[in-house]
Amino acid sequence: MISVCRSVNLFSFFVSLFFTSYALCANAEVVVQKNTIAEHNAPVGEALCGDLLSIYGEKPAHLVFQHCQFFPDSQIPAVAVYRVDNEYAEDVEHFLVTHYGMDKLQWECRYGVSVWSPSDNAWNGAGEIISPQLKKINSNYELVVEMTGSRLVRTCGKNGEEERRKIKSFEVTVTILDI
Repeated sequence: MISVCRSVNLFSFFVSLFFTSYALCANAEVVVQKNTIAEHNAPVGEALCGDLLSIYGEKPAHLVFQHCQFFPDSQIPAVAVYRVDNEYAEDVEHFLVTHYGMDKLQWECRYGVSVWSPSDNAWNGAGEIISPQLKKINSNYELVVEMTGSRLVRTCGKNGEEERRKIKSFEVTVTILDI
């Protein structure tokens, strides 16, 4: 199975539904952005799409919402995509590992592509976001989060950390699954 962020051609649109407040993480290193869930009468598609981390969980600082795609009548109803500059990627990775149980990123280089991801198999290593608000919409919905970074290379180096520093930004996907 191919990861959603690699198999779906996403287009950009933004649904702004909620107000944001800020809280400081206990370790004082990462600022967390968390939304207050407001009662609203939005259609289901709008309620499922947008900045899913802010709507249904906590979002680390420096993680920038890019877009969300709604797929009605699908086992993958929505996918939100975020970007983080390499400068802050390790902080975001640490946050996703500690808050949502995502596996630490691993390096793999094949066929001229240097990739950092939680696993080489889709969904293995992804974190899970527990959201009572999402369960109220549909009790079968699960929310998973995954982080990846990649770049094309002429030849695969031997030092993954050196390759990681060359990646300009990493992508985080938050996916609603209808299980």
